[in-house]
Amino acid sequence: LRRTPRWKLTGTLAGWAALLGFVAYAAGSDGGPDAGRLAVLIAAVFALRSLVRWPFTHARTPADPETAAEPARLLRRDRRVTLATGFAVRNTEGDPGLLWVLPWVLLAVWQIVGGRDVVTGWAWAGTVAGATLSTWLYENAVSAWGRYSLARVWFAATGRLPWHLMDFLREAHAKGVLRQAGGVYRFRHIELRNRLAADLPEADAQDADAQEPARYRRWAAALRAALRDALPGAVAGLGVLLLLATGIGLLNTPPVPGPHPYPASLDDVCAPLSRQVLGALMEDPRQVARDETLRQSDDDSDSDVIASGLCVADEQAPFRPEVQVSVKTQTMAGDLGGSGSAQAREQFAVVLDNARKERRSTRGTPPADLTTTVGISSAPTAQVVRRVHAPSLPSSSGTLFMPTARYTARDDNRIVTVEYTEEYGSRERLTAVAESLLRRTLGRDDARDLATVPRSPEPPEDSRLARYQRPEHALHGAVWGRNERSHIWDLGGLTLPFRAPKDLDCQFSDRTKDMPEDAYAYDCENVTDSDLSYERIKNPAVQTGGPRLRLHAAQLNCAKRCPQKTGHAFAESRPGTARLPWRRTDDRRAYYAVRRTEKTYELTVWTAFGGSGGGTRFFWLSARVDRDEAGLAQKIVNSAYTQVGGEG
Repeated sequence: LRRTPRWKLTGTLAGWAALLGFVAYAAGSDGGPDAGRLAVLIAAVFALRSLVRWPFTHARTPADPETAAEPARLLRRDRRVTLATGFAVRNTEGDPGLLWVLPWVLLAVWQIVGGRDVVTGWAWAGTVAGATLSTWLYENAVSAWGRYSLARVWFAATGRLPWHLMDFLREAHAKGVLRQAGGVYRFRHIELRNRLAADLPEADAQDADAQEPARYRRWAAALRAALRDALPGAVAGLGVLLLLATGIGLLNTPPVPGPHPYPASLDDVCAPLSRQVLGALMEDPRQVARDETLRQSDDDSDSDVIASGLCVADEQAPFRPEVQVSVKTQTMAGDLGGSGSAQAREQFAVVLDNARKERRSTRGTPPADLTTTVGISSAPTAQVVRRVHAPSLPSSSGTLFMPTARYTARDDNRIVTVEYTEEYGSRERLTAVAESLLRRTLGRDDARDLATVPRSPEPPEDSRLARYQRPEHALHGAVWGRNERSHIWDLGGLTLPFRAPKDLDCQFSDRTKDMPEDAYAYDCENVTDSDLSYERIKNPAVQTGGPRLRLHAAQLNCAKRCPQKTGHAFAESRPGTARLPWRRTDDRRAYYAVRRTEKTYELTVWTAFGGSGGGTRFFWLSARVDRDEAGLAQKIVNSAYTQVGGEG
């Protein structure tokens, strides 16, 4: 009996150990039942393959030519066995078990970590069929019949053997040139063989070897034997290292989502909010797109992946009701924790649970319209949570709490959230627009034409839009254009609305000890990166990077007519009033002051007007900008001056 090489035995044991380790890891991991089932399947396939290989290997042992009846029958037997059992790889010398285990483990790792959402059962069936066909072709090519056929065709094509080689050998045997020894033809006379082989290069080489010293021949033989014994182990070890490196690469490779892939760009996220769609909802829309994917670092290698994208648009026309619309898509990819669809299902369950809690907390008030609908998407796995709330009150900082409809849907491995907000919008319009946008985002072709959705009623007479007086008049400098992008700000406690850029953050000013109780004051400035997250909760389309602007607005309310000294004390308590070069308007309605420095420009207005019940209101507004943006400060102050009846 031949002794099994130690490296081969080690490779076999290592292969089974790696397989058992993988099965134990997958079964005990957090991958859920899918990972456990896959581990059992891989182990079963490998065990079945081993069981099938054993009888096939013994059935395909090389036949003893000495016991064969004739060479042709020996060749036919080898051909039949190879054609019938060629799909099972034989155990050969230099075949460590680890080389056969690792490919299965790598395929399993890829299925769990990377391709579980995109590689279907049909794909695996095609892979198995292709691997089986490749194995069958390989086994036929390296069999005795395959090597014989290849050599026969080559030598016949080059004119060194006849095409019908077996007939030629039978004829040579019949004529006494060859003799048959079992399944082998041999030359009957050794001298004839030597004469035919005399002109071959191999014969000259053998003569040259015979002339070499015996010592060199022994060294060469020992070297060839060492290489013959070590080469299979070296090749096997290199193969194991390459497969392990591939496995590590698979573990570090981001998974592929499916059936819905990651958006290729933010343009794909914004595709539902086309120009035609926004034109049906707004007069002057502004669109903003953001990649909201969470990454470990700024230089993450997966920075081109958009797993969560947000597209927002809002109304920029100053005298139209505020409208905001947003579309957010979150695409999930499978990992050890489950498939992308399973992860999306878990996240959607959280959304649904939160919506149910919100509904329970609002019992006794108008319903939150929480509904769960199956089938709104083309995929049967789609579910939708709808939430509609309809307050329409300004906050103390001018932010509008507007009627909003939010639809959250799960479609396989992605979650889509559509939110539509419209000032003074009716519930019917909110739900119709939001559902139409959701259908567009999910790729449905039955979305309602937004132009056919009934409009909301006109703003009430006491709204900020109705109270703002037009046209604009100039106290000093430039005024707003009729449709120039801006926003009508209506701050709580201030009687007068005014026009200013939309991307402002307004907060109550700190109350000083000499500030009257009936006074209200605000500080407003551009939204910066530090408070961007908070401001986007109020308006997701808010932007940074505009001209630097700082506003201070204040109002003193007197139930009756205020003494002149009260008004002056209120004005002197405003920040930055020292040594202002006050001027009085021609109509004597207001005072204003212009202050220029090397870098800034500031315009301030101070005026008084009558209130309800015969009371008096003192109003103060200052706007400070960079010197080259003086026109912006003038437009803001002139809009406030217009509201007190100033005509320039």
